Amino acid sequence: MVWSRTGNPSRLRPGSILLTWKASTRGGMDVTALLGLATTEDTLAIWPTLNGD
Repeated sequence: MVWSRTGNPSRLRPGSILLTWKASTRGGMDVTALLGLATTEDTLAIWPTLNGD
């Protein structure tokens, strides 16, 4: 698993999961999970305005 505050790295290794987050305009954080595949990346989930610990 890879954590990033700056967004996508240039290329995810196959099988890697990237979590990115940025401050939401409505409070909380917008979080995205990406999965690296052999030839592309696929969005696994998006959590808009996520709040919590």
